[in-house]
Amino acid sequence: MATKTISSLAAVIMLAASATANANVISFADPGQQVGVGQQVSFDITMNFFESTVGGSFDVFYDASLLSFVSFEFNADFIDTAADPDFAVAPDNCFFDGAAIAGCSVGDAELNGIGFGSIDGIVGMHTIGTVTFETLGIGVGLLSMATNDAPWEGFYSAIDAGEMTVVYGPGKVHVVPLPAGVWLLFSALGITGLLRRRRSS
Repeated sequence: MATKTISSLAAVIMLAASATANANVISFADPGQQVGVGQQVSFDITMNFFESTVGGSFDVFYDASLLSFVSFEFNADFIDTAADPDFAVAPDNCFFDGAAIAGCSVGDAELNGIGFGSIDGIVGMHTIGTVTFETLGIGVGLLSMATNDAPWEGFYSAIDAGEMTVVYGPGKVHVVPLPAGVWLLFSALGITGLLRRRRSS
């Protein structure tokens, strides 16, 4: 009985791994980071597509109580070698500006419509670009992504022009009063000072 359960579990894990291997994925390269309040934190956004795409667009959602959007920049190598620069679309910052055409309202903590594409098709692993935020308060800021609903919409296959399914990976920022390294530095300085005092007395 136990052997059957273990075999079934192994089969489920292998099936899940196989499904993930055949998924078109856009995710944050470093999904969890720790920074101090008032500092900037950057996330590379990567793609790993097993199916060639002519392009599409996606949105990034963030916690506006902990994060303030600073910038988004496309990876120059990605735009120069994989994508067509004419299809590169920088996102609207909905929290302040809303979307130029459609898709979000002012006050939505969303970067609307990060778009890219190429008529020749894009496949494989690439770093799309880097999004940067400034931290506003202590806590855990969650990041997520989804296929753009408007104005550019989803990703399409370079093989049959059909709409593609894309899996999006989440991100996370742990905002602490001071970076862990600063506390370690203060601790080291305190111990050094204590040792010096003991030697001199």
